[in-house]
Amino acid sequence: MILILPFIFVSSSALAAFDDNLSGVCEKSSGSTIRVYAGANPFKQAADTNNAGDQCSEIPDAYRINIYKFGTCTADPFIANDFSTCSYFIDSETPVIHTIEGVGVPTPLATTGVITPGTYGYGFMILDNSLEVKHTQTYDTAMFSNPDGGGIVSGATCWSIAYTTTYGGFDPALRDNGTTTSTGIKCGAAVDAAPAFT
Repeated sequence: MILILPFIFVSSSALAAFDDNLSGVCEKSSGSTIRVYAGANPFKQAADTNNAGDQCSEIPDAYRINIYKFGTCTADPFIANDFSTCSYFIDSETPVIHTIEGVGVPTPLATTGVITPGTYGYGFMILDNSLEVKHTQTYDTAMFSNPDGGGIVSGATCWSIAYTTTYGGFDPALRDNGTTTSTGIKCGAAVDAAPAFT
């Protein structure tokens, strides 16, 4: 899951206006600014699996998952969908929202139950099938995006917007919402950045 997450923001597709005096790919410069070089492909476009995808993407500012069940069992619950030997940290019909911010920073998990003392050989978690990401990146040149298909915007800062997409390059059956011309990223001035979960 951690390997896939950086690609969610990256595959949302923004394009750079390059400085032709630069050469190479891209690198981190002046703290948190990403320097983009002429000829670089700073984003792997989901529509073009042959794109080299030179990336200077960052770890997202936050991830959000929705948990329905989280527990441990004395017997394998998935053999016959039998959860009778399980004890739960979370057992809820409505999702318990969990936000993860930063790397290596403990994030307390809201629970709905307590595990009964005992010996358990099986752990499990049932999650919503969406994974949300919130992020902001700053570049040394203008980037262009088309947030939610509402028109091209540009700026050196790009951030995630409240947008749901199932678009990706992995399974054509899942390409029903979002394209490289309708993205979950908005680019503009840093003062206008209002990152939201996408």
